[in-house]
Order: sequence, then structure tokens, then C-alpha cells
Amino acid sequence: MFVCSFRHEELPDDCAVPLEAGSARATVCPRCLILMVVHRRYHRMKVESIIPLIAEASGSSQGTLVRENSIKLRK
Repeated sequence: MFVCSFRHEELPDDCAVPLEAGSARATVCPRCLILMVVHRRYHRMKVESIIPLIAEASGSSQGTLVRENSIKLRK
């Protein structure tokens, strides 16, 4: 099992898609990879610029997900 660095969901290892840009590494699921590619094409941006941000936000070096702020849903 791994935690998707973009969506923060725990998924089976066979779904893992490793991404690298320079020294930054992130592992995402295929759904998030599709979202990033579509976003890249629509906004004409480089996915390589997002990977370090995803890796930093997910704390991919920790191996476990630690969320500081809980998500609050409105009804």
C-alpha cells in the first residue's frame, strides 16, 4: 500500500506511478496523473514544476500521511 502524494488516499502498490523532477520525488495514482496531464495541457504548464510542490506537501520522505488541519465539510 502507498499514499498518493496528490490525493492523499491509500492505494495498492500496483497503482503507484512514480514521478521525479530533479531531486524531488512523488508517487501518485493513475487518476491524479490524468488530472495533472489534463491540467498541464489546458493551462500550458509544466508538470515538472508541480512535482516538488507535491513532494513537499505530502512529506513523501516520511512514508506516512500526517495532516495538521482537519478538513471541515459544509452542509
